[in-house]
Amino acid sequence: MDKDGGLPSAHALSFISARLHELNQLPLADAIDDALLKHGIPPQNVRHLLFTFSGNAPDALLVASLQAYPGPITQWGVGLHVDGHAAFIGTVYDRVIADADNA
Repeated sequence: MDKDGGLPSAHALSFISARLHELNQLPLADAIDDALLKHGIPPQNVRHLLFTFSGNAPDALLVASLQAYPGPITQWGVGLHVDGHAAFIGTVYDRVIADADNA
């Protein structure tokens, strides 16, 4: 998240704008394009979200990581703890493969 000074990359903004155009969300897509091409995005308008999905409790690691960040951009953390994480992931992959075989 520190690349580009913590700001969103031009590639990421272009991707989001294109998806918004596909969804006919033109005012928001245009605002992103304007930020990308004309005005830039000031750091005070950026928020980082660190999202984890794991089989163990991520609270302590998330708090430590967020507190250690010395930069100017506000950061948030969300840790999703799933008991039986490995089995859950295996079930998801099995379902994706089964659905792909039926396509």
